[in-house]
Amino acid sequence: MADLEARMREEAAARAEEMRLERERQLAKLAEKEQREKDQQARVAAKAAAAERAREEEKERIRAEQAKKQEEAEERARRQERLARERQQWTALMRAKRSETKRAVKEAKVVTGSLAALEAIQEAKRKKQGGAGAGPADPPSSSTADSEAPEPAAAPPARQAPRAPVPATPGLTDDGTLCAVCCREPEFWFIPSCDHALACSECALTLRVLHEDQRCLQCQGDVEVAVVAPR
Repeated sequence: MADLEARMREEAAARAEEMRLERERQLAKLAEKEQREKDQQARVAAKAAAAERAREEEKERIRAEQAKKQEEAEERARRQERLARERQQWTALMRAKRSETKRAVKEAKVVTGSLAALEAIQEAKRKKQGGAGAGPADPPSSSTADSEAPEPAAAPPARQAPRAPVPATPGLTDDGTLCAVCCREPEFWFIPSCDHALACSECALTLRVLHEDQRCLQCQGDVEVAVVAPR
C-alpha cells in the first residue's frame, strides 16, 4: 500500500513536471513569435520611413529644379529687358547724333553761303571804290553832259569805331556756355581762326553781314577764316 502511494506520488510529480515544461515551451514559443512580429513591424516601419524620406528628397529635388528654372527664366527676362533698354537708348542716341549732324551741316552751309555772299559784297565795294578813285577817263560831250548829269562819287565808308575787347571772364570765353552778344546758350558756336569762340553763329553772322564787322570780339583781329561747330 505504501509502495502504491509512493508510485502515485512519483507519477503525479512527473506529470506536474511535464506540464511545467510544456508551459515553459509554449511560453517560449509565444515570446519568440512576439519577437518575430516585433522585428517584422520594425522592418516595415523602417521601410516606410525610408520610402517617406525618398519621397521628401524627390520633392525637394523637384522644388530645387523648379526654383532654378524660375531663376534662369527671370534672368533671361532681365537680360532681354536690359538689352531692349540699351537698344532703345542707343537708337535714341544715334537719332540725336544724326539730327545734330544734320543741324551742323545745315548751319555750316548757311555760314558758307553767308561768307561767300559777304566776300562778294566786299569785292563789289572794293571795285566800286577803285573805280571812283581813278576818276573819269574821258570828258563827256556837251550833248551827253546836257542829257545826263554826272553821278556824285561814292563817299568812302566810315571807319569803324574801335571796340573794347571783351574780357575773358567765365561764361564768355571759348570754353564758356553763354554768347557774349545775346547772353544765351548757343546751339552752334562761331569759332574764328584766333580760336576766341565768344559768340553764337547767329550773332556772329549778324555782325559780319549786317554790320560789316569782321573783327574778333576779344583780340580785335580781322577774322578771315571761321568754322561753326555744335555746342
